[in-house]
Amino acid sequence: MLEGQPPLQLPRPALLVIGRGFGHGVGMSQWGAYGLALRGSSHEQILRHYYRGTTLTLDGGR
Repeated sequence: MLEGQPPLQLPRPALLVIGRGFGHGVGMSQWGAYGLALRGSSHEQILRHYYRGTTLTLDGGR
């Protein structure tokens, strides 16, 4: 919850991501991902590059 904000009522399951600033040096770089895409990397390759050891799955067949 953000300070001074009312609690959010989210449907379950839900994922809430809150960010600010210029990053912390961990995770995906927008410019780096853009560069990989320009060189022909797929979205799956880009995600695997930045989030090593994770598994990509479909959410409910969407």
